[in-house]
Amino acid sequence: MFMADIAAVRVLYTGDYSCEEDRHLRAAEIPQFSPDICIIESTYGVQLHQPWNVREKRFTNVIHSTISQGGCVLILTKDPWMVQGILRLPWALISQHTHGQGRRLIPAARVYGYRMSLWAEHLGVLEDCFCQPETLECMRKVNNIAKTNWQIYATEEHKEMTGHLMLYPIQVNKDGKVTTLPGHECFPDVSGKVLGSSTNLPDALTT
Repeated sequence: MFMADIAAVRVLYTGDYSCEEDRHLRAAEIPQFSPDICIIESTYGVQLHQPWNVREKRFTNVIHSTISQGGCVLILTKDPWMVQGILRLPWALISQHTHGQGRRLIPAARVYGYRMSLWAEHLGVLEDCFCQPETLECMRKVNNIAKTNWQIYATEEHKEMTGHLMLYPIQVNKDGKVTTLPGHECFPDVSGKVLGSSTNLPDALTT
């Protein structure tokens, strides 16, 4: 959610949100003020849905029923948000729910394997916390690797980096001001300015 105060008029903008916690995010927090204008992007703004756990149970029941009858399940969706929800389902629970027929769910592991390969490619390692990227442990791990890679990149000593992800050398203070890291106004290899240079070109051409 974003709130802008324009000429003493409070404008609140938000994309899709939910007041119920799910496998992606915590429940949305209701702002402590009343906006003058509220703009909401809502995919299902005029529909009422069953609770998340009820819909999830119904979903796993369909999988169980299909597999129990010797069938296979192909899940088609064009919505990345729904795909993420499916990928975060407890597949072990579904496997138990199929009474020993969990082997039929193995193809779904290819998607999981692809996701893990992206972690390995960018970070050079695989950690258990990568299975829960929303956790503070995972965020700290990724940040530590990125900081270490930047330190290796910025030094004159040749040393192999872990993966490809690297900290961008900027810092943002409490007032929102963006500055470079101390002593790193320019990139060490090409001498380009980290914060760039001013230009007379329209923003539309440079963003």
